[in-house]
Amino acid sequence: MTFFKEQLGQTVGPEVDQEYLGYLGTQHELMPGAMAMLKQAQRLGYQLGIITNGVAKV
Repeated sequence: MTFFKEQLGQTVGPEVDQEYLGYLGTQHELMPGAMAMLKQAQRLGYQLGIITNGVAKV
């Protein structure tokens, strides 16, 4: 919401934030070679985990 105020001079309500988070959780795209790298790491016996700086809802 700060972006709209600072960049566009517009004030928006929390519903815009909620709608954005709803769309954000539906979009994803793997980087080229990501799946092959993960499968190779698995074959080599690495223990893998996921770390994110995102929010739980997404």
